[in-house]
Amino acid sequence: MKHISIVLLMWALLAPASGWSDEIPPPHDPRAAHAATDRNHNGEINREEFEQRIIQIFYFADVDKDGYVTIGQLMVFDEALLFETADIDGDSRLSLSEFLAARFENFREADTDGSDSLSVEEVVEAFNK
Repeated sequence: MKHISIVLLMWALLAPASGWSDEIPPPHDPRAAHAATDRNHNGEINREEFEQRIIQIFYFADVDKDGYVTIGQLMVFDEALLFETADIDGDSRLSLSEFLAARFENFREADTDGSDSLSVEEVVEAFNK
């Protein structure tokens, strides 16, 4: 279960979304993902930056714009595990609040120093687990 959380965290940071940064980080490059999400360039991803990124990714993934993401729209990782843990109401789709809740659980797991922000080292460590 912990491995899927780290996969979800990295997917959240690496997923393309127009307007977030000038360049999309290379796949599986946690340092580039961190840099692209760190909007104020202070070396830390705070909760606000993380939330903005997750919301943007949610709407990017919601290709039919119905306000939900489905298993089919999230084929980039093991969606069965995601839906088992994140689909709180069991309707086989994720609302924005379910999506955010799952991603913030990933954030909490990666925030090993308890600073309420993610350093590049924490993102790299989470990626390497």
